[in-house]
Amino acid sequence: MQHLLPLSPTTWHLSLRHELGRRDLVQGRVAHDRGHGLQRQRRVAGRPLAPRQTHRRLARHGRGLGRGARGADVQPDPRLDPSARLSSRRAGRGASPEARLLLDLSWPSPLILVGSGVLWVALMRWCGRDGLVIALCAWALAGCTGEQIPEGFVVLVESSPQSLDPRFVTDDIGTKLSKLVFAGLVTYDTVDSTPELVLAESIEVVSATEFRVRLKPGLTFHDGSPLTADDVRVTFESTPHEMKHIDHIEVLDALTLTFTLEAPFAPFLMSLELGIVSRGEVGDVDKNRPDAKTRVATLGAGAYALQERRGDQLVVLKRFDDYVLGPAHEPRLVFKVVRDDNARLIALLGGSADLALNNVTPLMLPVVEDDNGLTVESEESIKFTYLMFNTRVRPLDDVRVRRAFALAIDRDEIIDYKFRGLATKATGMLAPSHWAYEPDVRRYATDPAAARALLDAAGYPDPDGDGPKTRFDLTFRVSASKFRKAIAELIAAQLSEVGVGIRVETMEFGMFFSQVHAGNFELASLQWPSPIEPDLLYVAFHSSMVPYENPQGDGRNRGAFSNARLDAVLEQGRREPDRNLRKPFYAEAQKLLADELPYVPLWHEQNIAVLRKGVTGFQILPNARLRSLEKVSRE
Repeated sequence: MQHLLPLSPTTWHLSLRHELGRRDLVQGRVAHDRGHGLQRQRRVAGRPLAPRQTHRRLARHGRGLGRGARGADVQPDPRLDPSARLSSRRAGRGASPEARLLLDLSWPSPLILVGSGVLWVALMRWCGRDGLVIALCAWALAGCTGEQIPEGFVVLVESSPQSLDPRFVTDDIGTKLSKLVFAGLVTYDTVDSTPELVLAESIEVVSATEFRVRLKPGLTFHDGSPLTADDVRVTFESTPHEMKHIDHIEVLDALTLTFTLEAPFAPFLMSLELGIVSRGEVGDVDKNRPDAKTRVATLGAGAYALQERRGDQLVVLKRFDDYVLGPAHEPRLVFKVVRDDNARLIALLGGSADLALNNVTPLMLPVVEDDNGLTVESEESIKFTYLMFNTRVRPLDDVRVRRAFALAIDRDEIIDYKFRGLATKATGMLAPSHWAYEPDVRRYATDPAAARALLDAAGYPDPDGDGPKTRFDLTFRVSASKFRKAIAELIAAQLSEVGVGIRVETMEFGMFFSQVHAGNFELASLQWPSPIEPDLLYVAFHSSMVPYENPQGDGRNRGAFSNARLDAVLEQGRREPDRNLRKPFYAEAQKLLADELPYVPLWHEQNIAVLRKGVTGFQILPNARLRSLEKVSRE
């Protein structure tokens, strides 16, 4: 794809009324989607919005979120978007449906569209509508760098992988790409999350602490070197968090090895999906220097090999013809990092990308559904979105305050307006489809009055009743995604109803993730993309798993939650290999977490894929990983 418009970026607003001729969409399809229409102008999730209530929320929202927090040039319509009620009233006017759509579709571009439309008309006459769309897509994908996009199946992603080395990867997109490059002994990336053998020919459970693995014959890495039991040994021995429960690994022959655990450890079989690296590339482990690092891995045995990486903009994978499960259909996968929600939409509409998974916002789906060149597929997911508290920060160390937050947040309103109903309320990390899910836990229906009472009881009275003063103020950190920011602002507006001031702070995902992982936050919202093994509750909530205090840094208890009874229950759950005997431990753990609330469970979002028509073979998996790209093809 040639870079057709190498101009410096300026903020502009793309009107689909002019660019695509979808006047019906601008005039009301979004407004009336799912039957809401404009009759909800003065209602919040079915409740009338009282003038006094509006004034109160406006004052507090201005204190907590004003002064540039929204960062939009055009205000959305308060009749259509509840998160917009405050800012539009502050501005003294409501915005039109067109303005709301412009807000949703604002993105960095080399063009400035003036109100008269003169520049737009000139550009349309210069290159035509389709030509202009193609030019915009070229700019969006090239990222204003002038680089050409390699030929291949183009997948849009919203952040760059921090690492592809399976031993050290921690971010979601890094995990997804790593699994395409580095094959494991087994995979859980299946339609029902049950394991499937990949590199392993067999896995024998000799005892509760001994597992014998035999590899398939003839395995090779991407460079043609043989993959043997020694490579498996080095992979595990150089991955500290995997060796925590392994006493030793014995290589019996080139294809056979035995894992001996220190004690029974139920999640061990899940560990066998770790991608295998090449001993010849990373080097052996120096057992006399346990802290010594091996070299970074780039050679795997997965369906695709790493061909090229351009900084944080592009990752190119090429097909590995000797892949153990058979060669993939597409010869090359191109993962293009496009951080802006609307730039991804433009790339899809212009035909410059083939797939976007879970990064086209539900509010944009009517535009996609109206395009004859695209299809939308959705499936239920196990993905868990949550609001996390730093429990070492006052007043969030008080469970009454945490419960008040849960009571103040109206998840139905957010799911209704922001997700178009494409999400279900969560009661905890595990989805209802999970074998260990416990339905009988404390639940938090929206109840602002009860939330105020809890805050009063916790010693944080409202200083001025319905006035603008707050009980306390906190910072809420989220990624720079406009969609996630809009959700955070709506949560902040809901919390302002009970007297809590919230300042939403956004940052690029890599920086955001590192700050949260280091404990530098008060409130944050994240997702667990694939909670399959219930021992993830241990990793997320056990008091020994605070990442900045854990010697190996592999914990995920970023909110530093601590509860002795929960620790004991989670320890018992990971020691019991029998699933039926494990389940009661995780049932109690879920009840404790619902009572103590280190997280406010928000929702399980549906997995949504936008595909170019003619793409076949792609299957949405419950954990939203990308294994089915091995079978994808284009007509």
